Amino acid sequence: FVKPLADDLFLALEEFAKMDSQELNKMGRRGREWIKNNYSIDIVNHKIEKLYAWLINGGVVPTFVIQGSECE
Repeated sequence: FVKPLADDLFLALEEFAKMDSQELNKMGRRGREWIKNNYSIDIVNHKIEKLYAWLINGGVVPTFVIQGSECE
């Protein structure tokens, strides 16, 4: 996790620049897998359906909904 502060971003970019191609490829594969598993059209559609069902019918808050102090 990188905080959106200039010093932290600089350190993260500096660390990134030192990585070899094997590490970068591994990171890229993990990133693509994470996107596929969390933001594919099927996943997003399912989350939207759960969100609207909760908004209309109430019940258990979906796990992906951030509430109150979690937002801070």
